Amino acid sequence: THTSSPLGLGRYVFELGAPGKLGYTCFDLVLHVDGSCSYVESSQHSSLKSIPGAAFWKVSGSSLILSGRRPDTHGFHLQETRGNRSVQRQVMLVELSIRVILQKCTYQPFQQQLDPFPASAPRDASELVFGRVDPESPV
Repeated sequence: THTSSPLGLGRYVFELGAPGKLGYTCFDLVLHVDGSCSYVESSQHSSLKSIPGAAFWKVSGSSLILSGRRPDTHGFHLQETRGNRSVQRQVMLVELSIRVILQKCTYQPFQQQLDPFPASAPRDASELVFGRVDPESPV
């Protein structure tokens, strides 16, 4: 289950170097509560991207496993540049170290985790029925 994961739901981002410069690398991972995820890893000569709606995540020991919905499906596209050629392949599984993710990435929780009801403001107790129940509540 995802509740026992040391990783929180939300976005993990890592960048090394400057875009367009030699040695630039970036990593962007988003983990959703339903087990789906989006993943992008780019470097100077390659990029690995999740196929929208096809990639899912799970924790296995000290690793984060990203894969397709079923064991026999591809969840990712790998594009590599070799000289003047570009080669594309499908990838079934990506395994990442949880320790490295936690150490190297910046974590951004989903906005609703920080502020679950942004338009809601609690009423003063004097406006509540018996000081507890909102009179406009459907319950």
